[in-house]
Amino acid sequence: MSNEANKQVVQKLFEYVSANNVDGAVGTLTDDCIWTVPGRPERLALAGPMDKKAITALFGTIGGAMPTGLKIKAKSFICEDDWVAVEATSTGQVVNGRTYQNQYHFAMKIRDGKIAQVNEYCDTLNIKEVLIDP
Repeated sequence: MSNEANKQVVQKLFEYVSANNVDGAVGTLTDDCIWTVPGRPERLALAGPMDKKAITALFGTIGGAMPTGLKIKAKSFICEDDWVAVEATSTGQVVNGRTYQNQYHFAMKIRDGKIAQVNEYCDTLNIKEVLIDP
């Protein structure tokens, strides 16, 4: 696939997450996709590698915490071969009354028009403080 086509796959994922469309978001992933957030799972449940089943559950949890969706906006892309690197920001209204905002760097590997690997870098302490331990 072209760099532009790979970029569009990532954009589609962000659109689905922003619309709180779990099925659509999961549909952009390969069946063997691995999504990794750095950290230790004993300190933050979503840290470490997640398979597609765990990713689906996470997207559902996000939707429950932010019924109007987690709005993700890409700021910049770098595409090379089957990799897409993207800087992004997010914002969402949490059911606990707080506003969640974060900044990200994603490195995503695209295979056959779907996302096969995600390495997500963000402020995990912010996740814990706003979403898990408010």
